[in-house]
Amino acid sequence: MSKKKDLVKNTFIILLGKVCTQFLSFFLMPLYTNVLSSSEYGTVDLIITYVALFVPVITLQIEMGLFRNLIDFREDEKARVRVVTSGLRRLCLQLIAFVVIFTVLNLFVKIPHGIYILLCIIFTMTSNVLLQIARGNGDNVGYSCASVIAGVSTVLLNILFLIFLKFKIEGMLLSSALANLIATIYLFFRCKLYKLIDIKARDKKTERELLKYSLPLVPNGLIWWIINVSDRTIITIFLGMAVNGIYAVSNKFSNILIQVFNVFNLSWTESASIHIKDDDRDAFFSDIFDVIIKLFSSVCILLILSMPLIFDILVGTEFREAYQYIPLLLIGMLFNIVVSFIGSIYVSLKLTKQVAETSFYSGLLNILINVLFVKLIGIYAAIISTIIAFLSMSIYRYIDVKKYINLKINVRNVATIIVLFIISAGIYYIGYNVLTICLSLILIFTIAYLNRNVFAFLSKKR
Repeated sequence: MSKKKDLVKNTFIILLGKVCTQFLSFFLMPLYTNVLSSSEYGTVDLIITYVALFVPVITLQIEMGLFRNLIDFREDEKARVRVVTSGLRRLCLQLIAFVVIFTVLNLFVKIPHGIYILLCIIFTMTSNVLLQIARGNGDNVGYSCASVIAGVSTVLLNILFLIFLKFKIEGMLLSSALANLIATIYLFFRCKLYKLIDIKARDKKTERELLKYSLPLVPNGLIWWIINVSDRTIITIFLGMAVNGIYAVSNKFSNILIQVFNVFNLSWTESASIHIKDDDRDAFFSDIFDVIIKLFSSVCILLILSMPLIFDILVGTEFREAYQYIPLLLIGMLFNIVVSFIGSIYVSLKLTKQVAETSFYSGLLNILINVLFVKLIGIYAAIISTIIAFLSMSIYRYIDVKKYINLKINVRNVATIIVLFIISAGIYYIGYNVLTICLSLILIFTIAYLNRNVFAFLSKKR
């Protein structure tokens, strides 16, 4: 199978699962925004975001080390047992230490919703680790099925806890924890983990190698927290939890873009790692980069054009203010996509130190702009800081990665996309009339023309 067909196949398999975990929750937004107040929704959003921060810190990103090393040992059963056993032993020790610290801390400083937060962290961690083991073994079908199970479970449990049992914040957190537990149990048997664990195979050298690979990803994860989470934290501190709820709803739409890309990026990271030593890697990587820029910019523009039609249907009136922030957040997510794409190249080269280094200054810049301007321009400070942070990191990473890969950009396509963005943003804020409807149709045909070769390109053998 060609590289491109393999990439498309894996992306499609993972997409089937991620549709459930990422997009079913999006379509439940009317439920969340009508059952929860903006303050309650802001609280849940903040907690879930912090859970996403703590999990990779607790695991020291060893799950990514498991994924990357298992790719190299797919044909070596003995090596796979050694890697999995060594990695899981280290992860168990870290989880036990965290639970003890969290429990002791909760005795002295009462953490709101503490037990629910702890359960979310534990089961999010276990499911994440097993998902990466499945990917490392090349079992994308298992990965996708686990995502479906987690997504459907989350939906059903949210309906149960929010509508029937009236649990509100606790209900959403408990739904997340139980859904991840169910996915963990499924993956344990799907991956036949009991066959990959042998205490005698535990190897200190392998543990050190996993840590050497994964540890640089931890500060990188913290920097991503600065970029992604500091916005919510600073808004909550300076403007209040209700305003954070508005910001959270605004982000839901831009998150569609990054979640769609993350589906692709899961299979792209695997393909990049497999083909990193191929003779034609520069052309292959540049071709995929061009497709990604065109395709996701087009999705972004189509979302902007559709928002005036669907926003009021999907979102409660209390969150109407969120409408004005969506286009700018979508632009920020586009730069995020470029950053993540190049980050996968670093991962394939096993240059995890560079991943952290290229994120550091962008993270500082983000938090500095946030703190300086949040009182003056409110939510716009968070949005502008995010755009500047991702833009600067995109430029930095692009220049830096060219030391290893001759990654090229199609300047003409980028210029066309910029013009389309300007027109679509004008339509968004002006609203629909005869002129803007005609312009929208022209934009849609232009987008179709811009992407005319994408599917033909992906189906070509290379």
